[in-house]
Amino acid sequence: MNGHKLLNSRRLLVTAFSFSFAYLLSFLFEGQVLYSLLDLYGLNPSTYILAGMIAHFIGLLTCGLFVRSWMAAKSMMLGGMGLCLATTVPFFFTPSPLWISGLIVSGYASGYTVASWGYYLKAFTHKNERIKSCADVLIWHWTFS
Repeated sequence: MNGHKLLNSRRLLVTAFSFSFAYLLSFLFEGQVLYSLLDLYGLNPSTYILAGMIAHFIGLLTCGLFVRSWMAAKSMMLGGMGLCLATTVPFFFTPSPLWISGLIVSGYASGYTVASWGYYLKAFTHKNERIKSCADVLIWHWTFS
């Protein structure tokens, strides 16, 4: 074997983060999808965007209190991605209070996901490959958004 596996941990790490970050920037953080939906229904975007950003920031700050192992980081990443997916469902229907609550929950969960990815980056990526992993994330992000 030449040492290159099709699905190694670094590629999986980059792929998972790229997809979650593409969701974060295309929907939660002033993304075109959210702006189009809010414009369609004539809603004020500043309230929705600010609520999502504040929740995301709080999620980033509080994740370190709970994630102390790679298993906890994995659970938080998978759970956060699933929760973001679930909280997007109300946006397929007419505006309701579920929209703002979905953005808050999704923002908090995505904060956990990003911070958990940072734990994985530090724990499972060799020191000399971290810059390459971060560059791969940026390349994948711009490819999918």
